Order: sequence, then structure tokens, then C-alpha cells
Amino acid sequence: ARSADGAAAFAARLAERGVPAIAAPVLHIAPRRDAAAEAAIAGARAALLTSANGARALATATARRDLPIIAVGGATAAAARARGFADIRAADGGAAALAAFAAARLDPAEGALVHVSGRHAAGDLAGAMRARGFACRRIVLYEAVAAEALPAEAGRAMRSGAARAAALFSARGARIFAALVRRAGLAGALPTMNACCLSAAVAEAARPAGWRRAAAAAAPRADAMLDLAAAESSGAL
Repeated sequence: ARSADGAAAFAARLAERGVPAIAAPVLHIAPRRDAAAEAAIAGARAALLTSANGARALATATARRDLPIIAVGGATAAAARARGFADIRAADGGAAALAAFAAARLDPAEGALVHVSGRHAAGDLAGAMRARGFACRRIVLYEAVAAEALPAEAGRAMRSGAARAAALFSARGARIFAALVRRAGLAGALPTMNACCLSAAVAEAARPAGWRRAAAAAAPRADAMLDLAAAESSGAL
């Protein structure tokens, strides 16, 4: 339950592990143009990226490929690298870990930072960096727009009982997925399914939907989510 690119990539990696998986994107990524944000990027010392969507949006918004990137994790770093950015360092965790990682490697005197974000962002990474003495601005370069209906293949798998688990990567995505399931008349399937969640916060947002179990990955990383999903599923994911 994420954007189309992310869902397809995650499903493919699960399939490599022998777990049958359905890509069920519930968010559509729409880029946003902002002249002030683009000017901020042009003068930035470095960009903080908290998602692969942010990497893709940044690559669209600027021709700069010399801009240093501090990524939240390996998947985001890989997305930036694939789009031509060369100076990339990756933290290993969520936004709090990224803030600590960036603060340990950058000097506030060297210039301002930008946090590339979607319109709906969890936490306040820019505020965390300002608290550490950095000039940092959050710039919104994309919007994750909710899907209007549950993907048909996912609906068929839930209706037949083949779907045993779902991978949820954000609190908002968890809520949207649950709403689409209810709209499709499939809420009765959730008590038979496990929710595999990127973090404890995502699991907390998922639980009211009535999953059989909502479990958080050992760390907010793609590899940890793969481990959890493989363990929690025994049918189509």
C-alpha cells in the first residue's frame, strides 16, 4: 500500500523470496512546481531526503547533480543515485536517525539545508535540524494523492481469501488502504490478514481497521519490511 513505483518494486523483491505478491498502490505521486523551492535548492548546501519519492521529485525540480544528498536509507539513496546524484550518504533508520546522521556530518556554517518532502509529511525534520543549529527549510515538491478505489487484483485476492497480509509503509497509507477496503465491501477480510508495518507509528494507525495482527518491522527499512512480510504472509501479499 504505497505509490505505484514503490509497490511494484517491493512486490518484485518479495517475489524473489518466493512470496507471491500483488502491487496494490493506494497513492498517486503528483509533482508540484514551486519557484521559491527551486531557488532554495539552487542555493542549498545539501538536500535531506526521506523517501524515494523525494529523490524522484528533486531530480525533476533541479538540474543540479552536484547537490550533496543525505538519504534516510539505502532505498532512497539508490533512487537518488539512479537519477544522477553522485554525492550521496545514507542514514539507517527514520527521520530522527537522519537528523542525527546529517548533524554529525555537516557544518551549520557551510550553508542552508533543504528537506524535500511531500505535502503530507510525518514529523518535522526541518525543525529538528534547526534545533541543532542548521538553517533548514522544508520544500514540498510532490503530493501523494489517495486512490479512489482498491486495485482490482488486490480486491479479488482479498475476496477469495488468498491475501494473507498487506505491507503498509506510512500511517496515511494505512488509513487510506483501510478506507478503500471498506468502500469495496471487504472489511470482513481484514480480521484474517496481517498488517506488515514500516514502524510502530504505522502499526498504531493500522490497528483500528481490525487486522488480525499489526506488526512493526524491526527497523524502518526496506530489508526489514521484506523480512517481516515474508514471515507474516502465507498466501498472496
